[in-house]
Amino acid sequence: MAHEKEPSSSSQNSPERHGLLYILFSFFGFLFGHSFSRSRSQQHAGSIGDNYEGEGQNRQPSPEIKIRAELYTPESIERQKAANDNRNYRVQRLLTIGTWLTFLAAAIYAGISLKIWLEMQEQTRIQRNLFINSERAWVGQSGPIWLEFFTGNDKRLASRTHITLENFGRSPALGVVAMANVVEHDDLAHSAEMTCKFARAEAGFKVPGMFVGKSDIQHSGQTIFPQQKWQVEVIDSPINLRATVLYAIGCVIYRDDVTDGIWWTRFCQETNPFRLASTYKAGEPLGTCNVYNETGKYDRDK
Repeated sequence: MAHEKEPSSSSQNSPERHGLLYILFSFFGFLFGHSFSRSRSQQHAGSIGDNYEGEGQNRQPSPEIKIRAELYTPESIERQKAANDNRNYRVQRLLTIGTWLTFLAAAIYAGISLKIWLEMQEQTRIQRNLFINSERAWVGQSGPIWLEFFTGNDKRLASRTHITLENFGRSPALGVVAMANVVEHDDLAHSAEMTCKFARAEAGFKVPGMFVGKSDIQHSGQTIFPQQKWQVEVIDSPINLRATVLYAIGCVIYRDDVTDGIWWTRFCQETNPFRLASTYKAGEPLGTCNVYNETGKYDRDK
């Protein structure tokens, strides 16, 4: 019986061995096939690359082909475009000319308006001055001036100048102050300037270069009503009777209630130029000089 069991053992192990061998052969076959396919694919890729490189080396550059395309516009469209351009140019030119003409017309109108305005201002100023001159006070010399000589306290020859002032205007003259000097010809210009300065200072107004007290023009000077006269006597010394001609030069300062300015009147009269001043007789009227007979106005702040 032991002899019968051996064959059965070998017969049972035989299928398992065959299965294992089959698996091993299949695995090695798979590996061999996979390796063979990879080598074949690499060789095929290399051959393709070599063929491509060979073809690239043997390939010649293709000739350059130039194509010239021209767009043709019909003549009718060209004429229409040119006509439109010309029309637009004419319109723009007309607009430019119209703009400049409008500007020129505006400038001319502005110039005419300015001229009219300036003329109106001038007419207003003239009318205002006419009103002021017709309504304000006018103080001036009324009748001739005459001189009187005498010996002063200092034993020197002095003069007394007799002046008659009158208000020829329509408003009262306020704060009237008169100053006068009797001088020779060489001192005439300087005295003409200084008499008005001294008169302004006497009236209380500020005079450049002169010390003046507080202004009180409402209560200083003389008031002369319209058509009223005022007799003034001004003493001056010393007097040189050896001079050929003596001049009585003076200035009157006043204001009124019509204007805000300070009015002045300068006057000048002289002894007979055809004889010496020493032959002058007291009370003899003097003659009018050909200079320094004028009138004007000072501003309050000057």
